[in-house]
Amino acid sequence: YSLTASLAIIAVWLATNNDLLAVSLVCLVDIIAFYPTWRKSYMKPFEEDALIYALGSLRSLLSIFLLHNISLVNWLFPAITVLINGALVLYLVVRRRIVSK
Repeated sequence: YSLTASLAIIAVWLATNNDLLAVSLVCLVDIIAFYPTWRKSYMKPFEEDALIYALGSLRSLLSIFLLHNISLVNWLFPAITVLINGALVLYLVVRRRIVSK
């Protein structure tokens, strides 16, 4: 579904030539595509590697600071990635503590 949505977003971007709309739609698809990870993390919090998501969040944060041209179009997707990955790391920490008790 994510691949199909991404291809549709490319078509929307080509038709409208609106970069912000395309990036916003990609962010929305990325958020929705993360749902299975959240669901699995709730059921089996020890099977997800929190370090990988923490490093992904750090990578995206660093990429924001390395932008030469700062605009909403350039930093929106990395910012969403920082938030989603960071939130998942916190979620995993909390779920692991709850499940361990």
